[in-house]
Amino acid sequence: MPKRLRLTAGTKFEHTRFTDSRWQPNARVWWAPTERNVFWGAVARALRSPSRADRDFNGTYLLFPADSLFVGAPPVLARLSGSPAFQSERLKAIDVGYRGQFRTNVMVDVSIFHNTYDHLRSSEVRLDSLEFVQNPFYINVPVYADNKTSGTSKGMEISLDWHISARWRMRMAYSYLDIELVPGVSSTEVGTANFAHESPAHQFNVRSYLNLANRLSLNITGRFTDGLPALDIEQYITADVRVAWQANEQWTVALVGRNLANKIQQEFISTATSTMPTAVKRSFYGTITWRLAR
Repeated sequence: MPKRLRLTAGTKFEHTRFTDSRWQPNARVWWAPTERNVFWGAVARALRSPSRADRDFNGTYLLFPADSLFVGAPPVLARLSGSPAFQSERLKAIDVGYRGQFRTNVMVDVSIFHNTYDHLRSSEVRLDSLEFVQNPFYINVPVYADNKTSGTSKGMEISLDWHISARWRMRMAYSYLDIELVPGVSSTEVGTANFAHESPAHQFNVRSYLNLANRLSLNITGRFTDGLPALDIEQYITADVRVAWQANEQWTVALVGRNLANKIQQEFISTATSTMPTAVKRSFYGTITWRLAR
């Protein structure tokens, strides 16, 4: 139905050396009851095929240095290995949304989603196969890849675009995310639940775009990010500011300040690899942009 209703359905077909043939179907519907109101929805099934690392990886990772567990304790290493029986990770996704235009200068977007996961990767510990190595003495803990984790993620996003005047525009956005991961009954995975808390539950940002006189523009962005309890990172608020002068159609000069609210801010710590933690510092810089004339 032109300009009123659309339905799209399809599928992806995939065959790899690691899996049998796989179908990944999806269906989408778009409905516009009026010119200024649109509703949409989607359902889909997706897979992550096993990689060579999931099947064939072998490596060693230091869990505990010598004397860290107790005085005189030997080093404890994890012997990581893939599994030939590793299967595809599976996702079933449902999304619904709404977009509405109020008057001529305000637009609102709302989207809600719910994802269900199964056969997620887990790292299984084999305590019955500990290896005690001599000269020098250390303990090897076998850890192998398996598919014993399941979970859900759900959330929403809301955004508002407001043209206050011909010179001033504001955009605001809020997102909520809730992740729950559950290891299987027979799983020995110990870090699965913590992964669910490595993404912020609440995020909010507001952006102001203001055109001043004499070809000057002032852009201000403020944002709030919720804390990450699993990583011991607190919530924070910060802001960016950009002042630009457009001399003509070709030349633009700008001064930018980033992360102005805090001198230094820890945003994330990788728990999957042994990289050094880093933090974002307050910064200032300038740019000169030249564009070719049309």
